[in-house]
Amino acid sequence: MMSLKYFSNVTTITRNATSYPISIADVKGYSNYFRTTVDTSQDDYIDKMIAQVVDNWEDETGFLLLDQTFKTSHSNTYLIHSAIPLGLTRLNVRSFGDILYYPYVWDQTSPMQILATDQYFWQPERGTDPAIFSLNDGIRCLELWHSNHNFETTITAGYALNNFTAMPRDIKNCLAMQVADIMDARQEDCSNKSFHMDEVKRVYRKYKAFTTTITL
Repeated sequence: MMSLKYFSNVTTITRNATSYPISIADVKGYSNYFRTTVDTSQDDYIDKMIAQVVDNWEDETGFLLLDQTFKTSHSNTYLIHSAIPLGLTRLNVRSFGDILYYPYVWDQTSPMQILATDQYFWQPERGTDPAIFSLNDGIRCLELWHSNHNFETTITAGYALNNFTAMPRDIKNCLAMQVADIMDARQEDCSNKSFHMDEVKRVYRKYKAFTTTITL
């Protein structure tokens, strides 16, 4: 019985922050203050809060919204074993780049090698279970050079071109509620906060990447 391990190191390479899945109007629709008051003086601040809430969502759930690429690696790995698959820690992944690695016999100057695609496969993400890297049948293990970041890949994730049409409605509502609560708190109106907080927690739990260690 072995435990699933993870590509636990994640570095963002590109992230399209030119647009977001909710608008100022969406936020105002959930705000007590803005439902009864025409006030555009705080629109710039709302925009900033939208960006912050989306950042927090991606960080806390691992479910990526903005179109982005990131590099992910598994540190201090000297042996990739068929009995111990490697899971991602992010959801809403669209494509996988080449697997790059330093082989056990390495001259310490050559670039990372590309792992042949006939040696491995990706199990697609299922619900809140992220995608999993596994060696193909017949390939028992892969030995690596002893160094940090010696086994890595680049992932494309989020909604392509920031087209959020297919994004679940409850995520959009959750984000709008969070920003609305921030804005209402500025006006000392927290009458909706209790309901919104319960719904926000429910949505976060529903989409949060499941990355605790499990036994296979």
